[in-house]
Amino acid sequence: MSKVDILGVRVDVIDAEGLHRAIAESIRAGRRDVYAYVNIHAVNIARADDRFRRFLNCAHVVYCDGEGVRLGGRVLGYHLPPRVVLTYWIWDLCAFCERENFSVFFLGSTEQFVREAVERVRQRFPALRVVGWHHGYFAKKGKETDEVIERVTQARPDILIVGFGMPMQEFWS
Repeated sequence: MSKVDILGVRVDVIDAEGLHRAIAESIRAGRRDVYAYVNIHAVNIARADDRFRRFLNCAHVVYCDGEGVRLGGRVLGYHLPPRVVLTYWIWDLCAFCERENFSVFFLGSTEQFVREAVERVRQRFPALRVVGWHHGYFAKKGKETDEVIERVTQARPDILIVGFGMPMQEFWS
């Protein structure tokens, strides 16, 4: 897979189907790879925060989530495939996981929202293995984080989807 540099951030030239193939390869190989997305907000954070930029540049795959990044790529002479926006792609990802029998754990948002989201996912994809979920409103260091990590560890998901907002979701653990 080719990669391009957008203002110091490595972006993989990958579409949704390519993401599915890469995710399947990671899971089947037993790796715990990090998949991150970039939009113009992420690029702006990365320009100001070396740690965040290093995180993105070390992720297994960094896919384009924003038209601003695609436009930046065009200005720099690159061609990026259509963006993969998680809020829309999540349905394709769930269908893919259901087909491949991959399990998921949802982490983030309010307790009510994540519960409702999991209910909708289960209705739409009854064979999808949702092995757990937890809201994102807990202390991100200390005992509460340790308890959430233990819950995720016990669930043993193939895919952990974390939604705390950028850059907290990238640095939490």
